[in-house]
Amino acid sequence: MKLVSEKHPVRVWDQEAAERLQGLVRLASIEATPRQILNCENLPGLLPTGTCVYVPFLPKGQFSDTLEACRHLQTMGMQPIPHVPARMAESHGQMRDWLSQLHESGVDRFFQTTDGWDAPILNDRRAPIYPRHQHLTTKEMGLVDTYLRNLGASVLTS
Repeated sequence: MKLVSEKHPVRVWDQEAAERLQGLVRLASIEATPRQILNCENLPGLLPTGTCVYVPFLPKGQFSDTLEACRHLQTMGMQPIPHVPARMAESHGQMRDWLSQLHESGVDRFFQTTDGWDAPILNDRRAPIYPRHQHLTTKEMGLVDTYLRNLGASVLTS
């Protein structure tokens, strides 16, 4: 799979055109799949340092692919914005695990760009259902609870 610009290279004729193109990229919403991010050899040549790139967790994909793509973007100086649909989490514990792993990519962006908060979330902190659950510190629980409350998410008790 190739990015569009690899199929049809953009030719920049002068410095003014190059600056306009860079300005457009900074204003645009950029999204790339984990596979595109991990397989594109010239991503730093296509996008300026600091570009925000939305990284989806695709329905038939693995969370680990999204996480690896986010980490790869960070090594190139990009700003990954992971998008994980909340409805894909099997439990509150699994969501906490994902949040913990995405923390380095920006928890706030995770909450802002994740959909599915209208589905009830099971609070299974006392008796976790998710097999790889992670215990959160009081501070981390407060952070998650605050985001969920601000989003108006419905949290069910186990």
